Amino acid sequence: MAENCRTDSRKKKQYAYILFIPFVLISSYIILNIFIAIIVNGMRDARLQREEEQRKRQRAENRQYVAEQDELLLGILLAKLNEMEERILNPESGRATGSSNKTRDSATRATGTGRWRWGRRR
Repeated sequence: MAENCRTDSRKKKQYAYILFIPFVLISSYIILNIFIAIIVNGMRDARLQREEEQRKRQRAENRQYVAEQDELLLGILLAKLNEMEERILNPESGRATGSSNKTRDSATRATGTGRWRWGRRR
């Protein structure tokens, strides 16, 4: 009877590898997936952080550009205001001296484009 027990246990051990090998393969696959997920997640976080820094830098550049454009437009508006004030205070002298043309030309040069007025270019 003792011999039958030994034979039965040997037969059971022979078939243990059928369960052990798939267990090892599936376990290693799961562990490998976890490591890959950690690496991909870290790369995604780094990319998001880099994109956020680029957005902040772009916003700062846009603010600077808008400030420069505002300053330029303010200069043009002040030149136009001075021209109008001069025309109001001295109606004949402004046309005779041509100072309004100088102001208009400086405003055109400052913006880099000509101004359109009443359907024609000045």
